[in-house]
Amino acid sequence: MKDYQVQITETLQRVITIKAKDAIEAKRITETLYKEEKIVLDFNDHIETQILSLIDFCTTKQLIERLKVISPKILECNLQISGLNATHHIFIKGNKIYDEGIDGKITQWNIESFMENYVSNQWIIDYIE
Repeated sequence: MKDYQVQITETLQRVITIKAKDAIEAKRITETLYKEEKIVLDFNDHIETQILSLIDFCTTKQLIERLKVISPKILECNLQISGLNATHHIFIKGNKIYDEGIDGKITQWNIESFMENYVSNQWIIDYIE
């Protein structure tokens, strides 16, 4: 048996009403209340759980190599940027990579420019279509 690392991410969210003179003050008040633990999110605020095998993480170079092997199938991937996920649907055809972002816009890249644009990023491969 081998050991595998699996990442569990839970998302908690709550909308509250704050009396303030403007939105900036309302945010500041909320941040203070949260830091002072006067607002504490719990299981009632749960909106999502994501479980990922960390073996699914890959570099941009590894992603391109996987695309070359599975082409013309499409990978659904999440790009890791500063702790945030950005979903992409990506496939490769010839020397071109087609990248559909969450906005539905398809960007066509040559392999070199894709590598340059995403040089130090990490990807999570969710599934193959």
